[in-house]
Amino acid sequence: MPYKDPEKQKEWKRKWAKENPDSKREWVKKNRDKVRESNLKSQKKNWDKQLARVRKWAKKNPEKINANAARRRARKMNAEIELTEHEKHDIHYLYTIAKWKSEHLGQPYHVDHIVPLDHDDCIHHPINLKVVVGSENSSKKNKLTDEAIALLPTVQKIKQERRRNAQQKTSKETC
Repeated sequence: MPYKDPEKQKEWKRKWAKENPDSKREWVKKNRDKVRESNLKSQKKNWDKQLARVRKWAKKNPEKINANAARRRARKMNAEIELTEHEKHDIHYLYTIAKWKSEHLGQPYHVDHIVPLDHDDCIHHPINLKVVVGSENSSKKNKLTDEAIALLPTVQKIKQERRRNAQQKTSKETC
């Protein structure tokens, strides 16, 4: 490096990195073990800072934490299907609404699966989700309501279509 002054050296590195954007990617690909080892050392060294950063993020984004938890529960119940970007956005929007209502209306709001996750035909999909008062969601538990029974044919159809599409996609990839 042409400079002994640390500030000029940093400036030179930034300029060179801008002019050669692919070089770092290539180096990282060639030296994955070094990168992984360096990252692990950094994580161990800065564990407290990293934990604080994650906790701060989680506190600011409870709707994302809740959406991820619901998706994980759906996966465990075999109710997760492949979603489009628009559907993912809709789910995120529902959790954002629940967060906003909880903060501004003074009582907890939940995103509820209309057809409960315990049901065989349940899917984690925007059509099967709604924002409800927390006490209503808790009292409903895993019961099939009239609304859920009316929604079942639509949910079953979506689930079958997505599973079929996923099977076709995997069969094309294996051929």
